[in-house]
Amino acid sequence: MPAPLPSRARPFSLAALWRWWWLPLLPAAGAGLLWRLGAAPLQVWDEARLAVNAAEMLRSGNWLVAHYAGQPDLWNTKPPLLIWLQALSISLLGYSEWAVRLPTALAALALVALVAAFARRWLGGPLAGLLAGLALLSSKGFITHHVARTADYETLLLLFLTAQLLAAFAWLQTRQRRYLLLAGAAVALAVLTKSVAGLFFLPGILLEITRRGRLSALLRQPATWLAAVLALAPPALWYWLREQAAPGYLQAVWQNELGGRMLSGLEDHAAPWYWYLTPFVSQQFLLWTPWVLLSGWLLLRRPVRRPVHRFFTLAATTGGVFLLIISSSTTKLAWYSAPLFPLLALVLGAGLAVWLRQCWLMMLRRVAAGRPLVWGLKPGLAVALLVGAAFIPSFVALHLRLGKEYRRRYDVAAFNYGPYLRWQARQPGAPTSYVVAHASTDPPISSYNAPLEFYALTARQSRHDTVQVLYPEMQGLAPGQLVVVCGAAAHQALRKYYRVQPVQAQDSCATLRVEAVLPQPPAPPAAKPAGW
Repeated sequence: MPAPLPSRARPFSLAALWRWWWLPLLPAAGAGLLWRLGAAPLQVWDEARLAVNAAEMLRSGNWLVAHYAGQPDLWNTKPPLLIWLQALSISLLGYSEWAVRLPTALAALALVALVAAFARRWLGGPLAGLLAGLALLSSKGFITHHVARTADYETLLLLFLTAQLLAAFAWLQTRQRRYLLLAGAAVALAVLTKSVAGLFFLPGILLEITRRGRLSALLRQPATWLAAVLALAPPALWYWLREQAAPGYLQAVWQNELGGRMLSGLEDHAAPWYWYLTPFVSQQFLLWTPWVLLSGWLLLRRPVRRPVHRFFTLAATTGGVFLLIISSSTTKLAWYSAPLFPLLALVLGAGLAVWLRQCWLMMLRRVAAGRPLVWGLKPGLAVALLVGAAFIPSFVALHLRLGKEYRRRYDVAAFNYGPYLRWQARQPGAPTSYVVAHASTDPPISSYNAPLEFYALTARQSRHDTVQVLYPEMQGLAPGQLVVVCGAAAHQALRKYYRVQPVQAQDSCATLRVEAVLPQPPAPPAAKPAGW
C-alpha cells in the first residue's frame, strides 16, 4: 500500500471547497448593500425624519424623547432603537448619509449572515446556505428603497422578526431553553424597533406550535415564562418612561400605529385587501416566482420527519398569518411586506439545494451507466448553469433597477440641498451665515423638508455655520442677506418678495444675495357679510 500523502500534498477535494461556501456572498453583499450607500440624498419622509431625530438627540443629549424642529416628535411615534444606533453612528462617523444608513446596512449584513448560517445548519448544508444568502441578496423586495438601501425601520425589524422565527424552529427541533430566551430577546428588540409590528410573527408561530401539539410542552417549560418577561419588560419599561417624560405620547401611539393604521387609511395609503399579492405575480417579483413555486413543491414532497419540510410548514404558516394581518390593515405600503422576503429566501435556498442535488445524482447515475449526459455537459458544469439560470437574471435586473432608482431619487430638486451645501462649503470664501429657503409645487412637501432640516443641522454642527430655514412665505429677510434655494419653485417664491443678485450656482441650486425688498400689492378687501 502506498504511503499517505503529506497534508500539503493532498489533492484538492470538494469538501475542502465547501469550507469556503460563504465567499460568493461577500461581493454580492458589497454590491447590493454597500455600493453607493451614501450617494443619494436622504429621502424626504421616514429616512430624513429619523436622521433629524438622531441629530437632535445627539445635539440635545435627550436620549429618551425624539425631537423634530426642537419639539417632541409625535408624528414619528416608534420606539427609538434605530434612532439610538443612528445617533451613535453619527457621533463616530460625522454627519453624512453614509453614517445615517450604516446601522441599516449592518443590520442587512447580519440578516444575510443569519439566513445563510441557519440554512447551512438546518436546511441542507453549505449549498443551502449559499443559495439562501444569494436569494436574499437578489430579492427586489429586500435590496430596495425603504428596506436595505435606506435608513428606515424595516431592515432592523426584519432581522429581529426573522430571528424570532428561526429561534422558534430551533426550539421545536431541540427543545433547548436557550432558543426560547433568544426568541424572547428578539421580540423585545423588534418591539423597540417598530412597536406593535414586532409582534406580527408571533400568531403564526404559536399557531404552528399548536398544530404540532407542542403548546402544552411550551407552557410547562419555565424558560417560556422567563422568555415572556424578557420580551415584554424592556418595551413596557421604555413606554412608561417615555410617557412620564412627555405625557400624551401613548395617546399619539394609539392614534398613529393602532387605530390610525389598522382602522383607517393613514395619509391616503388605503388599498384593497389583495394589494400585497400583486408584487408576487408582477414584474417586481416575476423573476423569482417560478423558483419559489418549484422550491415549495420540492419541500412539500419531502418526508415530514425532515427539518426542511418542518421549516417549510412553519414558514408558510407564519408568513401566511403575517400576510393576513397586514392585508387586513387599511393602511398599506409596499415595504410592509418586506418580512416575507427572508422567509422566501430560506425556502428558495432549501428547495433549490434539494433540486440541484437531485440533478447532480441523476447525472452521476447516467455517467455510471455509460449513458450520454444532457447536451454533453459534465455534472458540475450543468449544475453551475442551473444556478446561473436562477440567479444571474435576478441580479442583473436588480442592479439595473438600482441604477435607475439612484438617478430618479437624486434628480429631485427638493433633495439637492445637502450636496449643494457641501459643495458651497468647499468654495473659496464660503459663506458661514445664510438662509436656506424651500418651496415646492407638491403640496405635501411645500412646507416640509426633513432632508433640508438634517442638512441645516449638519452645517450648524459640523461647520458651525449660522443657518436659518424658511418655507414658502419667505418674508422677513433684509438686504445683504445670503439665501440658498434649490429648484424653480423656491427661486420663484424668493423673487416674489425680493430683488436678488446671483452669487454662485450649481445644477438647480444657487446662492443669492438680497438687494431689495419688493413692494407687495395690497391685500384684497374682505368680503362683506351677506345682507349688507
